[in-house]
Amino acid sequence: MITYFYEKESDNLHAHTPPTPFVRPINRATYVSDGYLVFVPDIVYRSASLARVLINAILPGVTSLIAKVLSMRRM
Repeated sequence: MITYFYEKESDNLHAHTPPTPFVRPINRATYVSDGYLVFVPDIVYRSASLARVLINAILPGVTSLIAKVLSMRRM
C-alpha cells in the first residue's frame, strides 16, 4: 500500500493520468496496475497543528484499510 497525501486530492478524482514511470509526485495508475493499493486521503487544514491534522486525516483511513484487508483474507 502506498499512502500519498497533499491537501485536497478529491478535486482530481476523475483526472486521467497516463501510466508512465517517470511522473512526479506519483503516478497512481502505474502503481495500481502493478498491484499496489494507492490511498490518497484529503487533508483539510484548520487552525490545529500540522501534525495533528495529518494524524487525524491519515491514520483512521490507513487503520480502516488494514482492517478491511485482514477481514478479506479471513474469508
